Amino acid sequence: MSSVANIIRVYQRAYVLPEHLTEFLRATMRFYDAVPTIRFAMPAQDMHVIGLEAASVSFSVVSAAEEHLAPLRDTEQTILVADVDQALADVLAAGGRVVQPKTPVPPGFQARGQLPGGTVIEFAQWDHAEAYQDPDLSDLGIG
Repeated sequence: MSSVANIIRVYQRAYVLPEHLTEFLRATMRFYDAVPTIRFAMPAQDMHVIGLEAASVSFSVVSAAEEHLAPLRDTEQTILVADVDQALADVLAAGGRVVQPKTPVPPGFQARGQLPGGTVIEFAQWDHAEAYQDPDLSDLGIG
């Protein structure tokens, strides 16, 4: 499988402090006519991830305290893939390097790779995403 065939969707990363999350989501959803499609938490980091999708762009919104966001800020995209292992092999074949090996997350697995030139990409394989799709954002005042 080529890297292009492995790619399902590309998300621009957005990092948001918790106190700005509701305001960011409302503005982004309105501006891009985006809808929330997935939401999950990573309790160890008190981190929330919300996927927003629109016709023109998709976002992976990562919200946590700055100390948890700081190590992630060099990651520019999240790419939803059919197979994380294949994505990492493709990064290596392109002359890049693995920044983070395959790691379990609530909806499946993720890893990070760096392409030549410096672009860092998170690869997400959502094997168990059903429970996190079509999220309710009413606790954030968005309904």
